[in-house]
Amino acid sequence: MTTVALITLEEDIAQRTERGGSRWHPDACSTTPTEVTEHGFRTAKKVLEVSPLVGGAGHRLGTKILGMKKVVAVLSGLVVLAVVVQFFLAASGAFDNAPREESFGPHRALGTAILALAVVVTIAAALARLPGRIIGMWGLTVGLLLLQMVITEVAGAIGDGSTAAQLVFGLHAVNGLAIMGLATFLLWRSRQISRKPIEPNRMAS
Repeated sequence: MTTVALITLEEDIAQRTERGGSRWHPDACSTTPTEVTEHGFRTAKKVLEVSPLVGGAGHRLGTKILGMKKVVAVLSGLVVLAVVVQFFLAASGAFDNAPREESFGPHRALGTAILALAVVVTIAAALARLPGRIIGMWGLTVGLLLLQMVITEVAGAIGDGSTAAQLVFGLHAVNGLAIMGLATFLLWRSRQISRKPIEPNRMAS
């Protein structure tokens, strides 16, 4: 541990300077490049940082977090792929001659699955200790997916075929594009982060 190394260095300095007959002062120990006491004792040319991750437990934790980051990247890819399929199912249902409930059944089912998957990715992002901005954006994605369901229900309550219902349902497509753009950005960021080495200082916090 870095703290233990610095405490040991301070104790060593105190013992040496007391033997030399001078009073030890806390300023004699510093992480600055070079400190010299009045008796010429060089405290340190450089204090080596001892990573708190060195050791079995730290290494295992670091490996788990790196693995979680890769899991987030994979799940993000699945979300983007599912959203693309969702657009296909929406277009297919719109031109289907079957009743509305039947033609849009697969679209609705996949929408629920995407919502559940987005919740899982949000939790995984938090466990992987991704930046708060990324976790927040996954939370926003979940919110937009919930909004999709609300838009559908509101449009259905207004009544199929009415101008108001068509306008409201038009927001469904616009919101879908927003979800697609956000999910694609998060996939790109997740892939970037999963390729970066783990920062020891971040792990220690």
